[in-house]
Amino acid sequence: MKDLTDSARTRDKRAFRELAGPHLRDLQLHRYPILGSIHDADDALQKSLLAAWRDLADFEGRPSIDTWLYRITTNSCQNTLPI
Repeated sequence: MKDLTDSARTRDKRAFRELAGPHLRDLQLHRYPILGSIHDADDALQKSLLAAWRDLADFEGRPSIDTWLYRITTNSCQNTLPI
């Protein structure tokens, strides 16, 4: 896992897909009840993945990758909701 994370940090798209890929369905299911729209959930997923890609250098392995992605996802959803 560490080698995969290190490769993803060097902007290796394959490594990033391997890290994030197994979590995509769960992340989408996590967004839908918050946002109430599959379209909004898809948009938020894309924003979250871009944020994760951009900030991967800051990921230290604590918490786990899935917890880190869920945090990014939740923040993305909260930023999407109207005030």
